[in-house]
Amino acid sequence: MKKIFWVMISLWLTAFSCAADVGNLGWQQYKQAFVLPDGRVVDTGNHDVSHSEGQGYGMLMAVFNDDKQTFANIWRWTRQTLYRDDVGLFSWRYEPQEKVAIADPNTASDGDTLIAWALLLGGKKMER
Repeated sequence: MKKIFWVMISLWLTAFSCAADVGNLGWQQYKQAFVLPDGRVVDTGNHDVSHSEGQGYGMLMAVFNDDKQTFANIWRWTRQTLYRDDVGLFSWRYEPQEKVAIADPNTASDGDTLIAWALLLGGKKMER
């Protein structure tokens, strides 16, 4: 019984290790396709706008992939561009092609929740 247990543990660890390698490749591809150098996460299927939920998702993925620099870049752009001092939350949509990039300053609970979750996990993982 012990032998079966250790074989199963070995298989699980091998599978987890392989999945981690594939996941990092996926993260690199995701960044190349959707994350600009300044940290803006772009919705390429929606006229290259950005949403608070995309920013939060990008931050979470950076945490899960131990990518401190990308996390910092996304957080900086999000904080500087979408953050609303009056309510302590984030505008939900950024449209770079418009005269007024944030025409609708409303917030979105999904984006705010993802950003908060990413900050919580990132702070713990990156010891900040």
